Amino acid sequence: MAKPGGTATIEATHRHRVAVNDKKGYLVAKRIMDICGALIGLICLSWLFLIVAILIKLEDPRGPVFFKQVRVGKDGREFYMYKFRSMVADAEEQLRELLKYNEVSGAMFKMKNDPRVTKVGK
Repeated sequence: MAKPGGTATIEATHRHRVAVNDKKGYLVAKRIMDICGALIGLICLSWLFLIVAILIKLEDPRGPVFFKQVRVGKDGREFYMYKFRSMVADAEEQLRELLKYNEVSGAMFKMKNDPRVTKVGK
């Protein structure tokens, strides 16, 4: 039952503020944990990343090691996603010639034994 003078409203508002503050604390803690986890992962796997980068360069010295693509993230915000290149450098140009071999319909392209995939990418 509400107390005279709107005390219940003040208490409810206070509880809401506490919940919001707890959420902010959670988000800050989560962000710190995400960054720490990513750093630990990068450090532990850096030797493997170096080997993969060397293999990509040995197979195609002129092409880049990383593939960069725009993706849509939280709240529709665009960001760049980087990954090791698994296809030849001119894969998009070759795609036009290979469209007749597409095994699926729609915007996606799929082909068994796609010639654009590098040996490292398999």
